[in-house]
Amino acid sequence: MKTIQANKLKFSTEPNTKLTKINKWHDGFFKPVVLSFWLPSGYTCPSANECQTWFSPKLRKIKDGNNQTFRCFSASLEARLGVGKMVWHNFNLINPIRHDYKKLAKLILDSLRDYPKPDYVRIHIGGDFYTADYFKAWCYVADWLSNDGITFYAYTKELATVKSFHMLIPSNLKLTLSKGGKHDNLINKMNIKVAEVVTSENDTELPIDYNEFHAINTDDDFALVVHGTQPKLAKVTHG
Repeated sequence: MKTIQANKLKFSTEPNTKLTKINKWHDGFFKPVVLSFWLPSGYTCPSANECQTWFSPKLRKIKDGNNQTFRCFSASLEARLGVGKMVWHNFNLINPIRHDYKKLAKLILDSLRDYPKPDYVRIHIGGDFYTADYFKAWCYVADWLSNDGITFYAYTKELATVKSFHMLIPSNLKLTLSKGGKHDNLINKMNIKVAEVVTSENDTELPIDYNEFHAINTDDDFALVVHGTQPKLAKVTHG
């Protein structure tokens, strides 16, 4: 694992099981290079609702939101010291400039240059586009690198921000609107695919995405089967 530099963002180069499965459909002779970016779950997810979860690094405990129907899997992963250190390192660099898209874009670009050129960048295993300028910064970064063969992709519940700045989204940034947030009423006002979480594949007629194929390659709605450590009474209410 790369040593975290004090003035650079940390990207994960160690794909989880789902990201590893990109190998099954990636069109290339070599395995794709996949980078993942993390922020603290819950703390940077202002529009989370059904998945609202925080992990307290001080108390070493998970806190579930009042309207939660399933627990955000990335919050559970933050209990691992390496992951927890990484997400708060990133937050501490981004938060002071969270309303300055130019500084944010420069920080992201400068940090990406420390890694081998990726084929795919997953924006947020944990976290979301918690300010408008932060979302704009990622749009500008993806656009700047649009001729480098890099595909960026993200799930988001920050629908109001996306609706306001959808014209900035470049073709190599693949967005999926995540159902179950505070602004689901905006979903039908945007022509962007939607993902919903279900308890099992028998609970939906939508295709299930097990390997990010639908998130990256299609414009059609799809479903995700709930995963990660769940509270005993957790129950998905839609799908």
